[in-house]
Amino acid sequence: MTVTVRVAIPTKGPGGLRGEVDEVFSRAPVFTIVDLNDGGPRNVTVIENAAASFSHGAGPVSVKILSDNHVELLLAPEIGVGTSTLLEELGIRYVKVEKGAKVSKLLREMKKGSKSKRQSLITEAK
Repeated sequence: MTVTVRVAIPTKGPGGLRGEVDEVFSRAPVFTIVDLNDGGPRNVTVIENAAASFSHGAGPVSVKILSDNHVELLLAPEIGVGTSTLLEELGIRYVKVEKGAKVSKLLREMKKGSKSKRQSLITEAK
């Protein structure tokens, strides 16, 4: 049985698999959302972050965007305490990743990792 997890990555525009991870989760212009399983990335979607230009309150709005899109795992360089709390309350797992990394590279590294490590991330995200 193949287990799929929906992953979100805050991305510099235009996003997608060739995009780069943005430094700031809640201010990223777009989120690249990917359904990931042992076979690799599926159903890649780029969603505009409506909160990117907010002067205040971008974190909660960004988390709501992820929740509305059924995201289970967030890969991002940094998140704030309030964002962390909201993610936890909504059952969205967070894993810290390198800023500026290519989305495709992150997903390849997750795929190359041991099956037990990937399964652990997916299980914890559920």
